[in-house]
Amino acid sequence: MSENTPALRLALRVEGHWWNAYVAPMDTMKGAFLIGAIPIASAKASNEIKNDFMALMRKVMEAGLPGGIAEWNSPTRAPESERSGHG
Repeated sequence: MSENTPALRLALRVEGHWWNAYVAPMDTMKGAFLIGAIPIASAKASNEIKNDFMALMRKVMEAGLPGGIAEWNSPTRAPESERSGHG
């Protein structure tokens, strides 16, 4: 990403019966936009499905950004203010 590109992240959130993937600014969900979703039961049923979904959402995010992603950080837990209460 160039210096003029805002820092973005892939934010994965449990919302109802869905595991939703958003592209969001680094420090907020304001302005985030949905790029994909799967039933949360599918993600919980199989680590392979969970990992495949995360990899696919990374590719979707990279494909939509000019210049792609220079590097990915390790996954981190969402701030308490962004958690839906599902573990």
